Formats: sequence, C-alpha cells, structure tokens
Amino acid sequence: MKKGIIFILLTMCIGLYILKLTPPVMANNQDWVFDLGQFRENTYYRTLNRWIETYNKYEDEPLTFSINDQEIYNNHLMFEDGIVSVQRYDQLVYYVQAPHTGLYQLELSFYIDNNFSTSPTVHININDDIPFNEMSGFALDVKWEMESREEHERYNRFGNELLPRTVPVKGWYRQTLSDTNGRFNDSFWFQFNEGINKISIEPVNQNLSFGDMTLHGAKPMVSYQDYFDMVSHHEHVSSILTLEGQSFTSKNDIEIKAGYFKGPNMSPTSYKINILNILDGQSMVRSGMTVDYEFNIETSGLYRINFKYLQRDMVGMSSARRIRINDEVPFQELDTYLFPYVKNWTNHTLGSDDGEFWFYFESGEHTISLEVTTAHLINYIDTLHNVMDQINSLGLAVSQITGNSTDVLIDWDILRYLPTIKEDLLSYADTLDMIYDEINQITPSSSRATGVSTLQIASKQLRRLAQNPNRIPNKISELNVGSGSSYQLIGIAINQMNVQPLHIDQIHLFGNDIELDKAHPNIWQRVIFSVQSFVYSFFDQRYRLTSNPNDDVLEVWIGQSSLYLDIMQNMIDDGFTKETGIPVRLSVLPNTQRIILNNATGTNPDVVLSIDSWEPYAYALRGMLADLRQFDGFAELVQPYHPNNFTPMIFEDGVYGVPETQGVSLMFYRKDILNFLGIEPPDTWDDVLGILPILQSYQMNFYHPLGGEGAYKGFGLTAPFIYQFGGDIYTENGMSTTFNEAKNIEAITFMTDIFNIYNLPQQVPNFFEHFRSGSLPIGVASVDLYLQLKYAAPELAGQWGVLPIPGVYDDTLGEVARWAPTYGKASILFEKSNMKDEGFQLIQWWNKVETQLTLLETVKMVLGERYLFLPANLDALEQSIWDDEVKVQSLLQAQWSRIPAVTPGSYIVERELTNIWNKIVIDQMNPRVAIDQSIPRINRELMRKYEEFGYYKGGVTVREYIVPRNDNIQNWIP
Repeated sequence: MKKGIIFILLTMCIGLYILKLTPPVMANNQDWVFDLGQFRENTYYRTLNRWIETYNKYEDEPLTFSINDQEIYNNHLMFEDGIVSVQRYDQLVYYVQAPHTGLYQLELSFYIDNNFSTSPTVHININDDIPFNEMSGFALDVKWEMESREEHERYNRFGNELLPRTVPVKGWYRQTLSDTNGRFNDSFWFQFNEGINKISIEPVNQNLSFGDMTLHGAKPMVSYQDYFDMVSHHEHVSSILTLEGQSFTSKNDIEIKAGYFKGPNMSPTSYKINILNILDGQSMVRSGMTVDYEFNIETSGLYRINFKYLQRDMVGMSSARRIRINDEVPFQELDTYLFPYVKNWTNHTLGSDDGEFWFYFESGEHTISLEVTTAHLINYIDTLHNVMDQINSLGLAVSQITGNSTDVLIDWDILRYLPTIKEDLLSYADTLDMIYDEINQITPSSSRATGVSTLQIASKQLRRLAQNPNRIPNKISELNVGSGSSYQLIGIAINQMNVQPLHIDQIHLFGNDIELDKAHPNIWQRVIFSVQSFVYSFFDQRYRLTSNPNDDVLEVWIGQSSLYLDIMQNMIDDGFTKETGIPVRLSVLPNTQRIILNNATGTNPDVVLSIDSWEPYAYALRGMLADLRQFDGFAELVQPYHPNNFTPMIFEDGVYGVPETQGVSLMFYRKDILNFLGIEPPDTWDDVLGILPILQSYQMNFYHPLGGEGAYKGFGLTAPFIYQFGGDIYTENGMSTTFNEAKNIEAITFMTDIFNIYNLPQQVPNFFEHFRSGSLPIGVASVDLYLQLKYAAPELAGQWGVLPIPGVYDDTLGEVARWAPTYGKASILFEKSNMKDEGFQLIQWWNKVETQLTLLETVKMVLGERYLFLPANLDALEQSIWDDEVKVQSLLQAQWSRIPAVTPGSYIVERELTNIWNKIVIDQMNPRVAIDQSIPRINRELMRKYEEFGYYKGGVTVREYIVPRNDNIQNWIP
C-alpha cells in the first residue's frame, strides 16, 4: 500500500514538473512568433514590387516645378530668386502636381557652397510619410576632384608618392534620386497621387540650398546591337589612348584612392619606393562608389575599350561595374558589366559572347565613369535576407518554447508547437543551394564561388537540424545564435556579395591593328624584380626605429601601426615643419617596453604620440617625463578638453600627457524591435530593469560588456557603476580603497545583481551578431560598433539608433549621471630631451582642432571610415566628419568622462575588482564577503607600493599623495 502511494506521488510530481516545462499548445496559432524581418517590408525593393502591381510608371514629358512657386513657411529659410537656403534640421516643402496617380522619378537640384568631407544627408517625406526606408537619411551624390601636387611636393621624405589632394566640388548639382548603394539598375520610383503632393526635405548634416524640382519617367535603354546599328557607319580608328588607373579625375566618395602595386609590367613601377600606379580596388568596394576619367579624343571614330585589371579577392566570383560614357549608360549590356575572377593582371576588352564592343567617340572631351553595383545580385540578397529573418524568427520561437534551456536530458516535442519546422528548414536549405548554384553560374570560368561558400555550410547545417527537430534546442547555436550559426553564415555570404573590389592599372581606348602589351609579366621579369626588391630591403632605412639625441631633428615615436606612419609624417612635414622650421622624424614604437629599455641607455625619443593614456603615469613616476604645465600655452591647450580625460596622466603636481583620442561607450538599440514591443529606449538603469521582463518574455535581453567573453573586468567596465552610484575608487591619499563604503557596496551589488537576479547574459562572444539577429536588441558598446553596423549590416539601415548610456539619477546634480571612463591615446614629452620646447610645440600643434580634423579626413580617405577615431578635443569632435547621428550622442556622453586615476599599486585595485565580480556572479558568493576578502589584499599591496616609492614608511606617511578625482581635477586642469 505504501509503495503504491509513493508511486502515485512520484508520478504526480513528475507530471507537475513536465507541465512546468511545457508551455501551452500553440501549434495552430503562431501569432506569438515575432517576425524579426518586418522592417524589410518597407525597403525600396519590396515597396517597389508592391507599387508595380498597382501603378503605372510615368512616361510623358518631364514636369518642372520652380522654387519661386513654392510657399516658404519657415523663417530660418533664406529665399532668393531661384534658390532657397536651408539650415540643418529646418525643412523645405515643395508642392508638386501630378497629372495622374502613378510612379514618378524625382530630380532635385541643390547647391553646396561650403567645404565638405562627407556627403550631405537629407530626410525626404512624401505626403508626410517616409516612402521607404532608404529615404530616412538619404545621402545626396556629390563629387571630389583630384588636385595634382607640385613636383617638389609629390614625394614624401621616404620617397613614396603622396596621394593627390582631394578637393570638394562646390556648386550646383542636378540629381535624379537613386540608390546610393548601387543596388538597382534604375533610379528610384516614387508613388504620387493625382493632384497636389507635398514633398518635405530636411538637411541633416550641413546647410544646403535648393532650386527647382522635376518629376519625370525613365528613358528606355537600347541593346548593344541597336546602339551599334546607329554608329556602325563611322570609321574604325587605328590609334590608341591610354588612361592610367590612378589618374581618375573625380570621385563620389572620399575613401576612393589611388594605390600602388609592386611588380614588373605595371605602369609606372619601382622596386624601391611606393609609386601610385593603380585605382585601389580595396578602397572602392561598396556599391554606389563612382570614379570619373576625363580624356580628350583627337580622332573621331569607333574605339574598343580595354581594362587592365586584377580581381582575385572574390574567389570564383565576378565584380560588377556600371559603365557610363559622358554620364549615360550607352546600352543595356554596360548597365551591369561583370569582370570575372582572375589570379593575375589581365587585359579585358569590353564585349560579350558575340564579340567585342565598339564605341563611337567624337573628337573632343569625354568622360568614362565606373560605378560599383550589385544590381545583378539584389534578388538573391533580398531572398537571403528573407531566409535569415525566417531562421531568426524560428530560433526565437524555439527559445520561447524552451525558455532558452539547452539541457540535453529534456526531451522536447518541438513538432507539437511548430509542426512545419522540418519542412521549413529543408525549404531554407533548398533556397540556399539554389542561390549558390545560380551565383556560381554567373562566372562560368570559375568552378566554385568560394566567396559565398558559407551558403553551402549553412544549408548542410539546416538539413542536419531538420533530421531531428526535437534536438534543435540543444543545437540552437547551429541555427541562429552566435558564431558559426546558419544565420551568421548567410550574413557572411551577403557581406561578401556586397563587396565588389576591382584593381585597375590602365584603361585603353584603341582601334584596329593595335596590339596591347601583355598584362602579366613572364617568369624572368618576376624573378629579376623580386631579387631587386629583396636586396634593396637590406638597405632600406625608412621605417626603422631611431633616436639620435645629438642631431637637431625632433625624434618622435608613434604608438600606432605602420599604416599611420606615412599619414602622420606627411601631415607633420606639410604643416608643422613648414610653420616652425623644426624637422621631425617619425618611427613606429613596436611596444612600450622599448621606452623603459631605451631610457636605461639614454636613447629615448623626444616625443611619443598616440601612446595608450594609462601608460604615461608609469614613466612619470620614474621621472622620465616632462611636466607639461611648465610650458607657456598649456592652459590654452587644455581648454577644449574634458578635464577628467587628463586623470590617468597626472602625477603629484604635474600633468604628463595630453589626450589625443577618447573611447566613448554608447547605447545601441533596434528601433524596429523596440517599437514592436512598445518599449522606449531606457534613460536610467531603473528603466533598463523595467523593460527586462518584456524583453525576456520574448527570449531577448539587454547587453552590457561586463557580460562579454573575457574574464577580466577592468575599470572601463566596472567604474561606471561605482561613479554613477556616487562612489569612488580610492581614498583622497590613495593608500587604501573605498570598496567597503556604502555607495560602493550598493554599486557593486547592483552591477552583479543585473546578472544574478535580473538575468543579463553573462557570456556573449559577439554582441554585433546578437544585435544583428535581434536576440540582444539593445545594449552598451563602444562607438566602433556604429561603423560595424553601418558597413557590415547594411540591411539594418534606419532600423537602429544610438543614445548615451543608461545612468543613475543624481539628486545633487539634478540629472541622470552617466559617468564612464573614456580611455584613449595621448602625447608625452621626455624630460631628458634636448628639444623640450620644440617637442611641446609639436604636441600643441598635433592636438589643435585644425590638425585633428585634417587627420580624421586623411585617415578616412587613405584607410577608410572604419579607422576613424573620436578626438579627445571636444571642439574637433564637434566639427569632425563623423555622422551627426553618432557625433551628437558621443558629445553628450563625452561630457560624463571620468577615468580612474593611476596610482602606485592601482593595478591591484582593478584586478581585485575583477575578482569580486567573478566571485559574486560566477561563484555566487555574497557581495559583502567577496568585498571583505579583497580589501585586505588591496590595502596591503597599496601600502607596499607607496612604501616602495617613498610615500609611506614604518606605518607613517612620509609624503602626502593626492589622488586626482572628479572633485579636485581643477587643481591640475584649469
């Protein structure tokens, strides 16, 4: 009897446990599944497909609407005859009359009269609505011209050829609005209603002037055969005209640049120095980028066009260009022209399977324009995005069913809730295989499109998951979570498809009986060139670390990679040396240990630029650095900076460095997901706690970098909580920590409770991927994520935003405190330098607004926007070329800079703070116990270090040490 009762009780307990694990049956109603791809329904591609089903495209004469006929309502708009000047964030409204409801193309005339380093951006609304996603933050197409340098300025001190100067083209532009990402063969179509329509234009990042607006249709494009029939009566020429790839006349993106390729048969070439001899294909990879080549034709007639090119980056795939002649695509075949994958430099004459193309040019000036395009891949890309979204939504649904459990001992019945999951997975796999095969066929000369081979891997993973859907909860990482998931693999393939590199050495326009030189050198030419380069490398002294205190040259080391060396040396030669007459020699600092070693031998440089801002203290403590406060001009130099940026470079009474850059953290959030959930972006940590139940009910979460992969939780991650809760790191003399004070205990408890109690994710290998997939639609990250999202996740354009990080309301300040460290790079001057005055002049010049702005523009042009940095000089940041969206928020967050001071033994404080976090979060230790265990170790090590440096001896303070903090920083920084 007892055994029977026990058996019944056990059965009931097991049943209750299973019921607890099992959510309600939802197989016949999947409205609870959130479609993470909803925002894509408003992309231009899908919007146009819906419009075409309903409306006709306009085909009649263009309709022009004069600016003089528009009503100007905003007092900030300046009106002149035929032109309206509009300030940033003001709005200009056009009223246009459409003869009937349908689709129209829109031509805008605008005038720009100020220097610009980035494309002007506008918001465009039609009838008080954004017509499609791409119109929110639309970049107008502008140009930069290449200005040749004088011969004596053409090469730098190393003999390397300098890039020509880039000059913005100011004046009037007429632009038919089209995709700046080059994804479509046609300009944008807009739907207008019959009668009066309202078009609102709001400049975002700079002031603009506008003129007339025109609505029109599209001209039909002829085939090559039709084109040739029209020009075939002209004679074939027997001459050749060569255009050098590096000598393009203008470009529409400041990042496009000439490059160099060392090798024989290049034009020109050198085995010693870097000579500009190609259009750098790596600088011109994004769709929509365009270069123009202007040339003069002496003899009218029919010409062929040949490109000497190299495209070995997209293995097995073709790189596409839209080719315009005199601003028009002459025939359909050039609207998307494919340059196949090649391993070596190749001569390629434009043509098709039916033969080479002939072009008619009259004598006079002409232009050839090359635009990067992905129009031939847009259907595949949209389909892949759709598959990604469905996989992601499916993964989210599985997580909702299982509560994110990956326990292998639980047997899930996934088919009960998602009855079509097996068929769905197999359908996705079939789609991936089909797209891979079709992309493979685009370049028949290659057997395998390696660039998108991740589609095959994703397909195999999906098929493997479909074999046993009930095991998916244990293999969710193969579906949509983290690195190596099918979701991520598809995303990698899309990114590869969006990149279209093509190096160009020469463009030949030639006629009959012309034989072009071989593009690829023979083996003997390659061997001779390689031997020459190898032998010369033993005598090349250009980039070697040097320090000669006896000469009159200012020796400067830079804590950057060699990528920056030429940029910085050229700027200093062109600017500082010309202004002051002080010669400067730059060398790359391989590691900071060289400073200590060279100090022992008296061979340190005069100045180090771009060293990590926490490094100078260690050298100042040993008397190696010069106190910058002793120099005239210091007070003026530090005015544009937040004083707390100097904290880690302060020692006793001196300031031993000037911050160059700052690392600002921001809060990134997915607008589409938060709007769906009815959530406002949080302002405080209390707000974050308030939205967590909603996020977590959808198996989403908030990300904080304390939950990253690394076990070390430095001050950059932990100090924000301590400062925001009103605590501090050290006592005033720095000889003990303050972790046992009430505010610090509260801060440490909170920053561990958000993981232990509120369930923030503890180990996130890649926030970018989770943000992209939507599983972590909001979180804190460095400003670098902005550029990563902008270029690596273009499908999310307009669907995410940035704000300052959450904080804690401070009653004393009367606002939300968002304190956070902003570590960056700094400039330092050595005490033993024989040229201290000259060194300080360089530091002054390097950190002033104009220099930092020039550096940012040069870095963007030479290295690309992904290498941009945030200047510590706030005036420079405000005027910088960063997009306004991130710049405004970075300036707000930079006002809350607060960096923990570096003190003797401060490393033990940072280390033990890490240990405290790990003990509480990982080992589940009581916060007070964890803190109490660390405090004796911290204080003991601090006392030992203070005694080592003569501040403390025998239990008595010998010399007072004052720690720079937020409440006394004015003692050092006026």
